[in-house]
Amino acid sequence: MKRKELEDAIRHATRVTEQREVLVIGSQAILGSYDETQLPERATLSEEVDIAPITDDEEYTLATLIDANLGEWSQFHLDHGFYVQGRHDRGATEWMGGPHCSGGTRRSQWRARPMPGSTRPVRRETCSR
Repeated sequence: MKRKELEDAIRHATRVTEQREVLVIGSQAILGSYDETQLPERATLSEEVDIAPITDDEEYTLATLIDANLGEWSQFHLDHGFYVQGRHDRGATEWMGGPHCSGGTRRSQWRARPMPGSTRPVRRETCSR
């Protein structure tokens, strides 16, 4: 996956979920920090990116919408050559934590917010406990 593909995934996921932001999880989140030309080739071999809605209901409706519209073997996958895995685990969105990190390990993650003319992800420091 290349950075442009990540940006496309973010843009489509926000449209499908009708949310301004989504959470990019996993190995492809590195493309929020580095362009594929700055990374080893093996870091960009995946054709899948994990994206979780910032908020979802108890039935994980938005994560399911991502899977149905952008997931593996969807028309999106066939057209673009990569797919978006809708994540619905509570741990991913709870991992975002709050403004403090007492007794936890500080980590970085990417909260993706497409802006007019740009889909550059926004870095957020978080903590895990």
